[in-house]
Amino acid sequence: EKITSPIMLRKWRQGDVFQPFGMKGRKKISDFLIDRKISQPIKLNTWVLESNKTILCILGMTIHHAFRVTETTKSLLKISTQLPCGFP
Repeated sequence: EKITSPIMLRKWRQGDVFQPFGMKGRKKISDFLIDRKISQPIKLNTWVLESNKTILCILGMTIHHAFRVTETTKSLLKISTQLPCGFP
């Protein structure tokens, strides 16, 4: 119920910010990836889901704190991906 259409899948870009799950403040995705010690090849192939110019999640890593499941959550959006062979 918090997500509006359309939902866009895209690679992250310099300057992208979001609020990682469990954090109070916003963080640049570039800093998030550095903090998690993500290698350069993985950084270059990191994808995000975006809705209404808000990053919903970094695929395979974390969601935006505002879109977490709570006691009042009534519906979920489940997204499944198939990664190409050899992708870590």
